[in-house]
Amino acid sequence: MFVEQGMYKLYNQLLLAETLLAARQDAEAHEMLAAVRRINPPMVQEFEDTGFRILGLGSRLTLDSTRLTEEVKPQRSRMSL
Repeated sequence: MFVEQGMYKLYNQLLLAETLLAARQDAEAHEMLAAVRRINPPMVQEFEDTGFRILGLGSRLTLDSTRLTEEVKPQRSRMSL
């Protein structure tokens, strides 16, 4: 039972990291990622491989050497002509 609770906590921390990245609070997000990485490095690696996305907030974030860059996807209009 404790293992399942721990996994939920780690997953929630990744969700928080994604939310912080979307809010452009990179330092806090990377502190959160470092905390999760100390416990479960493969979990963080998978999160990084998916472009720091679980919820799909904001634009897709990718690593560009030592800093994060954004790949902005064009927004589609909801109005049809």
